[in-house]
Amino acid sequence: MSVYDKLTTFSWYLYSPKFYGEFWRCFRKQFDPTIPSYSMFERISAIKWCEERAVDSKSAFYKITNQRDYIDFLEEYKDVIEAGMNKEGFTREVGGAADLEFIYNISNYLKATKVIETGVAFGWSSLAILLSLKDRANSSLISVDIPYKGREDIVGMVVPSDLRAKWRLILKPDREGVPLALQSMDQLDMCHYDSDKTYAGRVSTYDLLWNSLRKDGVFISDDIGDNLAFRDYCQSINKTPIVFKLEENRLTRTKYVGVLVKE
Repeated sequence: MSVYDKLTTFSWYLYSPKFYGEFWRCFRKQFDPTIPSYSMFERISAIKWCEERAVDSKSAFYKITNQRDYIDFLEEYKDVIEAGMNKEGFTREVGGAADLEFIYNISNYLKATKVIETGVAFGWSSLAILLSLKDRANSSLISVDIPYKGREDIVGMVVPSDLRAKWRLILKPDREGVPLALQSMDQLDMCHYDSDKTYAGRVSTYDLLWNSLRKDGVFISDDIGDNLAFRDYCQSINKTPIVFKLEENRLTRTKYVGVLVKE
């Protein structure tokens, strides 16, 4: 993060009292020796662990479902995607999209009606989930995120108005927003984690979401090559994950995604 970005972020926090708690948590993370910090060695170890297991996303889907019916999301909804990319303020610099095809197809396979995601940014994963839910009765998505540099106007901006009736957006950090979301939605069909990238942040929220999944529900975590949190969490619950590699495309960069199915 550049000096300008740091100053911009600090200024936003300064004038956003409701996020002072999150600012203090981020500040402590930089200087508190008791909080595990990011290290390049850990990242290298995480990437190596991912590479040893990674398949492509279609293979991951087939392994979970034993089905070959896999819709090309980017082609099926190219007009909706183009409309989102053409919105004023869109840039690839703000985060990156998840594997939209995988999320959309898994949601369809599960016939999901209860979904929670963490991390929204422009709302690409929200869009994929809501397109799956749109014709499914009594279905809804709850998304948890904090505004990027205070830009509440860009959070979920690519989601068109006709899909928003099934969507609730909670603008809070995970530690507050996820418990709030779970108050109104338990026994999840699917959850998608793409928010706090720290080791401690991941593991604490992973546990909340995993414990709220129904039998045969699916847990998805983005960016698992950042640190060893996903690997260690899988070991702690004695589960063998499915790992796939998302290759760079016009919406995102290359990264690794982890998937767990609750038996």
